[in-house]
Amino acid sequence: CDGAMDYSRSLINRQVEKVNIVVTEIAAASEQQSQGIDQITVAVEQMNGATQQSAANSEESASAAEELSGQSQEMLSLIGEFKLSQQKAKNKRQPATQPAKASVPQPAYAPNGNGSKRSNGNGSGSSSSKGSKLIPFDSFDDSILSDF
Repeated sequence: CDGAMDYSRSLINRQVEKVNIVVTEIAAASEQQSQGIDQITVAVEQMNGATQQSAANSEESASAAEELSGQSQEMLSLIGEFKLSQQKAKNKRQPATQPAKASVPQPAYAPNGNGSKRSNGNGSGSSSSKGSKLIPFDSFDDSILSDF
């Protein structure tokens, strides 16, 4: 009977050792899971911060876009007034019944029919070579402003 008891005791001891090993492995796995959960928590907190920052940036961008839209509408309105004023001025210069004639600037001096120069106003009959060229306002090309 003593031999059977010793055998039973050694069998129980081996089983207890196996249970201890399994419990130790479970404890180590639980610690690893706890560390993994901590890392996931940190990552979720970082994503939450990034999401909040992105939302703030989106709100700021939307506000700036709305302000720019308002400014562009105001600019379009001002340009429309400018075009309207330009058209009114054009209509005043050109009567509806007659097309406007372009005036040609006259040079400060020009040869007359007999080969002599026209007087420059000082009675000498000669003219200064430093005469300025005049461009009449009537010949201003309004089409250069059409893009505005």
